[in-house]
Amino acid sequence: PQGPHAKQTHAQNFPYPISPRPRAVGVQLHALEIFEKNECMVRWAVAPYSCGDKREMYSLSKSFTSTAAGVAFGMGKLHPDDRVLDWFPEYASLCSGDARWSRLRVGHVLSMNTGHAACVMPQAAFSQDGVRAFFEAPLSHEPGTFFAYNTAASYLAAELVRRAAGRTVPELLARTVFP
Repeated sequence: PQGPHAKQTHAQNFPYPISPRPRAVGVQLHALEIFEKNECMVRWAVAPYSCGDKREMYSLSKSFTSTAAGVAFGMGKLHPDDRVLDWFPEYASLCSGDARWSRLRVGHVLSMNTGHAACVMPQAAFSQDGVRAFFEAPLSHEPGTFFAYNTAASYLAAELVRRAAGRTVPELLARTVFP
């Protein structure tokens, strides 16, 4: 279905293959809408669900932050393999006692595989400098080897986007994704 009045189609009538990956990792995909330039290009749902159903959404800021990071990647301003400390040289002295910090990459931050044992947002939230608090929290694991749900990683990702693209996440998305 195309155009601003795209009709909803159900799974058996969907003209494009949906990757089996979501199901393979235990994700139930109920509905999907794809817009391009404010025009609904695809509207798809699995019966008995519909695209008009209300849904609870969790961690929405992480979705927007990772989208903005993807935009910055596409612009050539940021890369998943960039060393994080290269973007925050003013904090390098805080990390000099642990070589694992030098191996922390942007991709680790975006996937919450920073090497922290737990979320460091409580320290960052009550700090005058949340980025500093992120780097002051000790690493317990090699970056990329241990997942910990870490809201502070999303906070740091937003700052990476700001430094790389020269705009905050909302500013960058307003110009590129939601013009």
